[in-house]
Amino acid sequence: MYVDPEWFCLAFELDARTLPPQTAQLTEKSIKLKNHFFGSFALPQDSLAVESEAVFFIGKLLFDEFDLAGPRPVALQKDNAVSALKDYIDKHFLEQIQLDHLADIIKQSKFSLLRKFSKAYKFTPHAYILNKRINKAKQLLSDGAPIAETAAQCGFYDQSHFVKTFRLYVGMTPIEYK
Repeated sequence: MYVDPEWFCLAFELDARTLPPQTAQLTEKSIKLKNHFFGSFALPQDSLAVESEAVFFIGKLLFDEFDLAGPRPVALQKDNAVSALKDYIDKHFLEQIQLDHLADIIKQSKFSLLRKFSKAYKFTPHAYILNKRINKAKQLLSDGAPIAETAAQCGFYDQSHFVKTFRLYVGMTPIEYK
């Protein structure tokens, strides 16, 4: 798997060229994480989801398996930056949000952002956004909106992605929900 050095530096605040070569036997937990990461490519996802998965997967390998020092946050409680990020997402969850943009908002690495947000709110930013979108979709569907229109209004790039995500979160298809 090739990881662009510039992306790596932005995501982890580490220069990949300065890291010593290392090998490690993956734990069962890391193997499950790897399988989940590579399995996620089979699902239709937006760029925030894909990049979040990549940062989590690579970050967990770096800091847990290889025990590297890096941008592990010392205090993981809800801080002002993470609260501001949640406020931003609450206002813009129907738009296509990029992980780079979220990291710029709080002036932290992508990995630090994902860890802090997940620790504070028990969801990744992507999962939080999907949850907000699904709740909005439930409201629209209850009001009689067509499924295709609901998918578009709630930020899903196609109806198929919307139906799969809706079923995953709600336990039934949008048609069954109506």
